[in-house]
Amino acid sequence: MLTSQLHVPESQAPLLSICIPTCNRAGFLQVMLQALLPQVRQFPDEVEVWVLDNASTDQTAQVLADAAELGPFRVHRQYQNIGPTRNIVCGPATLATGHYVWVLGDHNLIRPGALSRLLECLQQNRSCSVFYVN
Repeated sequence: MLTSQLHVPESQAPLLSICIPTCNRAGFLQVMLQALLPQVRQFPDEVEVWVLDNASTDQTAQVLADAAELGPFRVHRQYQNIGPTRNIVCGPATLATGHYVWVLGDHNLIRPGALSRLLECLQQNRSCSVFYVN
């Protein structure tokens, strides 16, 4: 499914856009979404999630369908593989509407409560333009 960015006024934009580039890594993506999406569900107005599927040919589509019950996210699917660099850069640059953008690897895990702590930090430091998250 290809999607296009909608203009979102700053006052309605989420605080954080999480962009997850992936390609043929359904197993990693499944575990990561199981950890992330229930946390995102707690902050529907503050966080948006984009999965950037770079023309996966494995079970990624099924993983995404199954993950729909875990929490909100959107999918941007390429019909042809555009390469990892373009998928990592172009997706967040054109789709994310949040004040901050976090490019999160499909193999990274989010510990319980981590998203809440991150959002609190972002709220308290809105004058910062860049954060490093370890």
